[in-house]
Amino acid sequence: MLLCTSSMYAENDIAMEPGRTPVGVTSTSESTTGTPTSPTRFRPSTEPTGTSPSQSAGLIHISTEIRPRPFLLSTRQHYPSRENAQKGIIMTTLFTRSKQVNRDVGRRNFLFGIGGVSLVTLLIGCSSAEPAQQPSDTNIGFPVTLSHTYGSTEILKAPERVISVGLTEQDTLLALGITPVATREWFGEKPGALWPWASAAAEGEATPEVLAYELNYEKIASLRPDLILGVSWGVTEEEYQKLSQIAPTVAQSGEYVDGGTPWQEQTQIIGRAVGKEQRAQELIAEVEEKFAQAREEHPEFVGATAIAAYDFGDGNLGVYGPQDPRARILSELGFEAPPRIAELVGDDFYAEISSEQIELVESDVLVWIVFTEEGVSRIQDQPLYQTLDVVKEGRDIFLVDDDPVGAAYSFSTALSLPVLLDGLVPQLATAVDGEPSTR
Repeated sequence: MLLCTSSMYAENDIAMEPGRTPVGVTSTSESTTGTPTSPTRFRPSTEPTGTSPSQSAGLIHISTEIRPRPFLLSTRQHYPSRENAQKGIIMTTLFTRSKQVNRDVGRRNFLFGIGGVSLVTLLIGCSSAEPAQQPSDTNIGFPVTLSHTYGSTEILKAPERVISVGLTEQDTLLALGITPVATREWFGEKPGALWPWASAAAEGEATPEVLAYELNYEKIASLRPDLILGVSWGVTEEEYQKLSQIAPTVAQSGEYVDGGTPWQEQTQIIGRAVGKEQRAQELIAEVEEKFAQAREEHPEFVGATAIAAYDFGDGNLGVYGPQDPRARILSELGFEAPPRIAELVGDDFYAEISSEQIELVESDVLVWIVFTEEGVSRIQDQPLYQTLDVVKEGRDIFLVDDDPVGAAYSFSTALSLPVLLDGLVPQLATAVDGEPSTR
């Protein structure tokens, strides 16, 4: 007799972008170590850690112990990979950054039944049926090894059940003709976590299951993935280790700050992972052509300064650095970021500024991302803001995050960028002329 048992639990290993608190997550201004944290970090004081399944006779055993949550250095999202030796699909090579991490992994992350609480004993074959992903057309090109910030993952054959634990990978998968089994909620609470540009690409396919922002490893295991993708935003090493025990995982590149991997590279990585490398290259070329067309039609963009800034409420103002996707989009259109922004941001993708520092956003063009329409008024009502030339000359632009154009800006994927360019480029052209009457 085959017996499936489960125990529900939620994971809170998260670190996210400034001010955006997903459903069910409570923000705090202090880490568990007492260190003040930025608005990118949202963390409860404790979490289940040390999840480590072993696989025997088709059974997955996952055990965990409750320990205080460590200080997280990544931003927004995180997810890892598991050896699937029985299926012969993928083998994952892991390495950690320090001997101390290795010791921690040995003591905590791979405990089974000793000093921990057994949470799950489940038979993968007993899990509920989920939407089946369309497999790649061919296994030509496999095996493929993908390097990332925590090591490398070898994929032996085309995966058939892909889960996106990054917040935007579903766009790229759908653009490549693959429907993910599950996606992860970020904002907007759309069916399948698919915004209009993605839902159009998924028309006629099964709607992906939506995972909560807080990773539930038991739920992920029950979906029987053979590949987990988390390349768009920062996956913590702890999350990588846990998820890698469920299915092979490709994490973010180590060449950029967390949250800073360019959309082109994300598309290439995902394309290689699912056996669609040629189509990925074609997709990149198609979108880059749209950028080239915009630069050609608007030579005034080239060399002008532009800043991408945010206001997600509660006085959280900030600017995005050169490696953030939103700032990269402005650069690809020909704009340049003032050098002070890179200095301010440092080794991160954003930096907070106070209302008293609002003069830091002075530039030829200023593009705001705000959470709600109220955010627009909150900024415009600041007396110091009204003294800036970029404001007096009507060169500031406001994109609301829940509007398709604003959301497309935050997603910044090969699938969302055409929507963004159609909506943003005309506004940029109007702003650059410096005539308030043309707004």
